Amino acid sequence: MVTQPNHYFIGIPLPAALAGDLYSRQAELKKALPYKQWTDEADYHITLKFFGAVRDDQLEAIRNSLHKTVQVSPFTCRMTGLGVFGKPDSPRVLWAGVDRPEGLFALQQQIESATAALGFPVENRPYRPHITLGKKWAGPAYGSQLQELLADSEPEAWSFEVAHFNLFQIRPREKPRYQAVETFALKGETAHGTAD
Repeated sequence: MVTQPNHYFIGIPLPAALAGDLYSRQAELKKALPYKQWTDEADYHITLKFFGAVRDDQLEAIRNSLHKTVQVSPFTCRMTGLGVFGKPDSPRVLWAGVDRPEGLFALQQQIESATAALGFPVENRPYRPHITLGKKWAGPAYGSQLQELLADSEPEAWSFEVAHFNLFQIRPREKPRYQAVETFALKGETAHGTAD
């Protein structure tokens, strides 16, 4: 039996205090919105690059390339409220937004360039940073009250420093679903090492 490659992505984890606040907002929204999948508190993140299936040799190349090529200083992100992707009354994704500091876009572009050089396809859609809270709508259309509900459930206007990002392995049948397998420090921070 041939072992299938694991799936990976690159993302920015959230500080525990911010994740806790988002989780409390999410718990309230769960009572009203019929999403099939709700993100676990430990899995909140801002995606920088999604790979899908990655072979072991490709994984090593990604690690080496990111350590050598990413040159971005730590920066600050700020929460910007809740939003959705998809139909306004039955949206496929519920998310918490973040602002778009220059450092975040520089980081995303450097990762995109580094991995494109390794043969991974470049993302053609505009980069829209966010934290997924729920996905896969599984109920009747909600109606025009959805935006009011989201406005009433807005999280605190958190700001947080981004000083590192992670390479995550996706483990679909486990909780938390995303396991950090390597941490990459931005300039000015000591590396945290790797997680096995």
